[in-house]
Amino acid sequence: MLSGHILVSATFCCLAVYARYGFRKEVCPADDVLVESSFDFDFVYSNQPLFVNFLPKTDENAIIDNICLTFFPLPDDPKTYTCYFSTVFCDGSTRVESAILREIQPGKFRGSNPSCTYTSNIIGFAGCDTYLDYKCFEYGECDDSTYLQGLSTICRPVGLSCLKKLEEIVSDLHMPEAEYFILPMQLPNQCVTEQSCANNIELNFFRALNIPAPIPPPIPPHLPPPPPPPFNPAGEYFPPVPPMPPPYYFPYPQYYV
Repeated sequence: MLSGHILVSATFCCLAVYARYGFRKEVCPADDVLVESSFDFDFVYSNQPLFVNFLPKTDENAIIDNICLTFFPLPDDPKTYTCYFSTVFCDGSTRVESAILREIQPGKFRGSNPSCTYTSNIIGFAGCDTYLDYKCFEYGECDDSTYLQGLSTICRPVGLSCLKKLEEIVSDLHMPEAEYFILPMQLPNQCVTEQSCANNIELNFFRALNIPAPIPPPIPPHLPPPPPPPFNPAGEYFPPVPPMPPPYYFPYPQYYV
C-alpha cells in the first residue's frame, strides 16, 4: 500500500498542493486494462465543460490555476469531436489549445494535434466527481510518454477526503510513486464556448500576442460626383438621347425609283 504524501506551498498567487501517487511513464496501458464505460462522448457532451483538477508536478504545471475542456462534435462524424483546452495561469494569462478526439470505445479516446498523437484511458472514478485519465503519448513531438490527470465536471479543487480514494485506485493499478499537483482553481475559468473566433476590441488580438498589427488597405481617392443630366426647358431632367444612326442605303442604285 502506498503511503500518501501531501505538500502545501505558495506558488505565485496560487496555493499549490502536491500529492504523491503512482505513475508509470515507460509504457502505455495494456489493452485489457478496464476503462470506465460510462465515460463516453454522450456523457462528456452532456456534462461539459470538464476541468482538470490534478496534473503531474512540473515547473510549468505548478503555475496553472485551472484548465477547462469543451467539446464540439464534427458535423459529419458523431464519434469525433474538437476539444479545446483553455488554460488559465496564476498570473491571469491564458492559453487555448485544441485537439481532435475520436472515441475508440467508451472510456478510451484517441487524440491528435499537428505535433502529437495520444490515447486517453479513463481508468477509474474516485467517487468525488473525479475521473482518472491515463494519457499515453504514442508518437510525435509529445512532452512525455504517459501521465495521469484528474477530470471533473466541477470547477473546484480536489478535497482532502478525495485524496485517499485516489491513492487507493492508483495503488491498485500497481504504479510507482510520483508527485502530482492539485490545481487551485481560484481564478475565473476561460472556457471556449464558441468555435468562431470573435474579438470585439479593435487590434486587441495583436496586442495580446505582442505582434505588429496589419496595415489597413489604403482608402481610395474621393471621386467627384457625376455631372447632372441635361436641363430641359420644360423644367424636367431627362437622360441624354443617343444620336440616331445614319440611314442605310442599298449599294445598288439601279434598284431605287
